[in-house]
Amino acid sequence: MSSIETATATPVLDELPATQQARSRALRERILTAAEEVISRHGFEQASIADIAKLAGCSVGSIYVRIGDKDKLLACLYERACSEWVEALEELCDPKRWQGASLEDIVAATVQWMVAIQRESAGLTRAFIARGINDPEFSKGWDELIRTHVAGLTRLLLSRRSEITHPNPRYAVKLCVWTLEGLLDELVFCDSDEREFLSLSDKKLPREVTRLLLSYLTGTAG
Repeated sequence: MSSIETATATPVLDELPATQQARSRALRERILTAAEEVISRHGFEQASIADIAKLAGCSVGSIYVRIGDKDKLLACLYERACSEWVEALEELCDPKRWQGASLEDIVAATVQWMVAIQRESAGLTRAFIARGINDPEFSKGWDELIRTHVAGLTRLLLSRRSEITHPNPRYAVKLCVWTLEGLLDELVFCDSDEREFLSLSDKKLPREVTRLLLSYLTGTAG
């Protein structure tokens, strides 16, 4: 999935007894969860290994031994996020899930899913995008993830092609998906006034974005 360097379990992990392996993996997950919270709260540059260790309930040395420095932590967080997001995308796009559903149902669910991801991971999204500005390999991995999202969501919406009245359904769907991706990415960077107006936590946002997309695809506002 990703072109960036990833930091997986240390080579000696497989040589440990099973109980120690389980404890080591559990600690690694605690570290990553703590790192995500600290980065989301303070930003990547301001996040410190000491704060992450304190929240994870471990020593600073444990983080360096099991994962590495902050750059390796971010790579691990990216790898974990990719896995979780792609798994969630596959679940969302499963045709069996949408038997009997309308285009409106699918658009509404797609928007809700995208808004929920950005709401839960806004801090990480900022860190990933900021890292990609100065790191071409990281940026390439992020772009691959976005293209995977776009391709999956495009297939899902085009499964209701018969309900789309736009003269070029494929073009219209792709434009809608890219618009949604871009809008939600922008919302994690917008200033405080705009963030308050278009809050990811506001229930009105997914409803209005759904209306926007449906009006373009079908000529109706819903």
